[in-house]
Amino acid sequence: MRIAVYANASFRIGEGHAVRCLQLISEFSGAQIVWFYTSLTPRIEKRLAETCVELICIESCNGTLEKD
Repeated sequence: MRIAVYANASFRIGEGHAVRCLQLISEFSGAQIVWFYTSLTPRIEKRLAETCVELICIESCNGTLEKD
């Protein structure tokens, strides 16, 4: 099973969502986890480094979606 997570952490927005996602992925033993992010705090980066999670940094999207 492959699971994707999108969660950011920074000093401005906090780490709560990322910490909850860390707890959630710990329940999926044997699954391949891919974590997408635009920013992470050093503490969250360190905790992710201790796991087998694949990290993918993406550029933040500051624009709006255009509708046809």
